Amino acid sequence: MYPYHLGVANYIAEHFDVSDLRSAGASGGFTGAVTLAADVTEEEHWECLQTAKELWASRLLGPFLIQTKEWMAPYYHVLLKHESALLEAQRDGRITIGVTTIFPRESKWPLAHKRIDTFSSVKEFAYTVTCSQRILPFYRLPGKIEGQWTVDGGLSSLFTFPKGADPRSIVRVAPWGFWPLSDIHPSFPYAFYRFFMPPSRKDWEAFVSNGYDDARRNHHVFINKGFRPRQQCKANVDAQPSSISQDGFRPVSLVVRFLASIVLGLYLVMSGLWEVTSSIVSMYLYVVMISPAKGAFWIGFCTFTDT
Repeated sequence: MYPYHLGVANYIAEHFDVSDLRSAGASGGFTGAVTLAADVTEEEHWECLQTAKELWASRLLGPFLIQTKEWMAPYYHVLLKHESALLEAQRDGRITIGVTTIFPRESKWPLAHKRIDTFSSVKEFAYTVTCSQRILPFYRLPGKIEGQWTVDGGLSSLFTFPKGADPRSIVRVAPWGFWPLSDIHPSFPYAFYRFFMPPSRKDWEAFVSNGYDDARRNHHVFINKGFRPRQQCKANVDAQPSSISQDGFRPVSLVVRFLASIVLGLYLVMSGLWEVTSSIVSMYLYVVMISPAKGAFWIGFCTFTDT
């Protein structure tokens, strides 16, 4: 679902001053954050996906139980091209990645959200991104940051916020229309199975287009949050939406959604992840099982704040 974030990020970059914009993301939501912070292009994100798909096709287990360095490789090579911009964004506090720590020392809860905004190299940043996306069985093991085990950042927080951000200036972006407290989100539900399937080029462009159009329709939200419009774009906010329509996504049947939630639940129980994350996972699984028409499990989130 992360191409939706790219559409929102593209709209922001085209219509607002992003020179001091602080971006944060967890899981797949990191893509929108790094697009604005380091000017990683949509085409480069697409190339990363194609590299990853080639890796999956070459393995007997496909996308399952992949080593960390193999997950890092596609984005690491792309981010190297933007090394100076990325490290400058880190120094200025303009990029934050959210992870979930397991049984953290400083918390009584089994899961806690941790924001990472300090890294010394592109390699360290790429590793942090994998820690924010750790979902078994795609990865062999949880990640590890500062001596603490980590899993997907979406398991411990609705959104990731930059440290010290003024809540009144934060725009929250989610790729699911039902997600609480989101300012920008799809106006219609995506089929649940799309979360687990890499998009075709046509679907990728539709996701990006929908994110762009939803951001355009909510231009006033950015203005109210204090975002500064680019002068040349002020007259273009009422432009017509893209020709790629939401009708390109066919809603999945209730039966398929229900079966998908059953499979997900069985995996959690069998993997032991249910015991580790029972306080959070039970709530998420309840949403999926009881309300499959709106359900989702792991989601990428992205937030932007103007300073």
